[in-house]
Amino acid sequence: MPQITAVILASGNGSRFGRPKQFALLAGLPLLIQTIRPFQQNPLITSIVMVTREADCHKVENMIISHQMDKVIRVTPGGASRQESSWFGLKSCPANSDFVLIHDGARPLVSAALLQRLIMALHSYPAVNTVINTADTIIELDSNNFIKNIPDRSRLRRCQTPQGFHYRLIKEAHQYAIRQGLREITDDCGLVLAMGGKVFTIAGEETNIKITYEQDLQIAEKLISNSQNDVFQYTPTP
Repeated sequence: MPQITAVILASGNGSRFGRPKQFALLAGLPLLIQTIRPFQQNPLITSIVMVTREADCHKVENMIISHQMDKVIRVTPGGASRQESSWFGLKSCPANSDFVLIHDGARPLVSAALLQRLIMALHSYPAVNTVINTADTIIELDSNNFIKNIPDRSRLRRCQTPQGFHYRLIKEAHQYAIRQGLREITDDCGLVLAMGGKVFTIAGEETNIKITYEQDLQIAEKLISNSQNDVFQYTPTP
């Protein structure tokens, strides 16, 4: 079996949420613990690396211990940007990792089925993005806020996480970006593309929402209640 490490990024300051959202309660548990749970429960995932603010590392370590998230092998401080935080997380992964799944710490509703699809795809493709269709028309603006272009939405997708990579590839992509001075790429798949690589896509899920504002927490509460926890259950492939 491949060694699979999940890197969970939770080093933001929650400016749009109004407080550090990783500690907000969701269905009776801290949001960060709800995010870790699907990775902790999935038997295919070997280990978990947490990336958080340096000031929060001790608090996160204690929270992980108290909730028995024993697959978490390391809590590491994040960087000045998402790209840097992702790089710090990758450097903290076990050297024998085959696949790495990079996930937003504010997406607590990733399902077992989605994790399974992503891991299966990584057996065939070295970089995989999780995407969903867009129901809205997307417009491109010029510098004066006039519409410049209306792309065909049938070919547009919204990106989610987790995203999956062969460990060597994503490390190489980050190293390439550092050498080239590319420091403002906000998505790990963008680093692979910048290096000339290709990224396969799999279907994400509408319920895999990102908690950005306070009202998102209320939506997530309802989704958890409606799912009756089915979203967290792992079903082996026959």
